[in-house]
Amino acid sequence: MTSRPPDTPAVRRMFNGELLPANSQTVPVSPDSLRFGTGCFETFRAWKHHVPFLTDHIERLYDGLMYLLNPTSGIREKKSEERRAMPPQKLDKENWKKMWTREIQLLLDKLRNELRNELRDEPRKEPSTQNLPKTSRENADQGEVIRVRLQVWLEEPHGYRQQAVPHIHRLTEVSVLKQHQPAIKLVYVPVQTISRFARPAHLKLSNMLHYRAAFREAAARGADDGILTNKEGFLAETAISNLFWLRDDTVYTPSPDMDILPGITRNKLVKALREEGTNVVEGAFQKAHLEKADAVWTTNSLREIVPVYRIGDRSWAADHEMISLVRQCYDQLKRREGAYHA
Repeated sequence: MTSRPPDTPAVRRMFNGELLPANSQTVPVSPDSLRFGTGCFETFRAWKHHVPFLTDHIERLYDGLMYLLNPTSGIREKKSEERRAMPPQKLDKENWKKMWTREIQLLLDKLRNELRNELRDEPRKEPSTQNLPKTSRENADQGEVIRVRLQVWLEEPHGYRQQAVPHIHRLTEVSVLKQHQPAIKLVYVPVQTISRFARPAHLKLSNMLHYRAAFREAAARGADDGILTNKEGFLAETAISNLFWLRDDTVYTPSPDMDILPGITRNKLVKALREEGTNVVEGAFQKAHLEKADAVWTTNSLREIVPVYRIGDRSWAADHEMISLVRQCYDQLKRREGAYHA
C-alpha cells in the first residue's frame, strides 16, 4: 500500500453521501456559504467503536439546519445535479439520524482499516507513556481516538432572499485526534459572547468569528484558551469549551442566560453530577468568584474533561481530587446512557 507522509494526518471524507478519495481536499462551494457562513457543524470523538451521545449531536445539527432553512418556507423536492444534495423530502429527523449514522460508521471503518494496515506494513516504535496523562496512555495502549466532524451548508442565490428549495450540502470527516495537554492555561480576553436574541447561541453555526478572535487573542498571550464574558461582564465560556469550578463543595458553571453555547458535554456533566448528589449552580458570576475556586476545569465533546492549572496569576492543582471524581461521574453517565457502537 501507499503510505502517507509522516506528518500528514489520516483523514477520510464523504461529500453528499459519496466517499471521496483518501487524498481529496476539494468539494464544491456555494457563494452564500462563503459570503454569509450559511452552515452548521458538529465535532465530537469516537473511541474503541463508541461514539458518546451521538444522537444528541445529530439532533443539534438537525436543529441548526432547520434554523438556516426556516421550516415555514415550504421546502419541496427538486431534481439533483451532478452530485446530489440531500433531497428535502428526507429531512425528517429519523432519516437524518440514519443517514449520518451510516456515513459515520462507514468512514470510521475505512479509517481504522487504514491505521491497522499502517501498523502492519510499517511497524512503528511503541510510544512512551510514562509522562502522558491517563487518557493519552489509553490511546497508546488501546487504539486511537478519532475526531468526527459533520458539516452542512446551503447553496442559495446571491443575497438574503429566500429560495424555496435550496441545495443542502453535507460533509462528513473523520481523522485521528491529536493528543492535547493534560492541563491548560486560560486568560481573560476582551471578547464578548453574542446575544442569544441575535442568533441562537445553542447551535454550532459556521460563523463563529468571536470564538476565533478569543482563541487567537489567548494564544498571542501564551495561553491555551481564552475566557469570554457576556455584554454585562459576567463570565460566559471559553473559545472552545464550557467552564466549571468547585468552591466549598459546590460546582458552579455559567448559565445559558450568559449567552453561552451550552455544550452537550456540559449539559451531560451537569446532569451526571446532580444525579450523584453534587450541588451544581448555574448562574451569573463575576471573575472574583472564579478566582476563589478550589479547582477549575473545562468541557467539550472532543477533550471531554480538562483541568485548568492557571488563569492569570491564579493557579490550581491539575490533579485535584475533584477532577478525578468529575471524570468518573461523566464516564458512568456515558455507560448508563450508552454510546453508539460504531
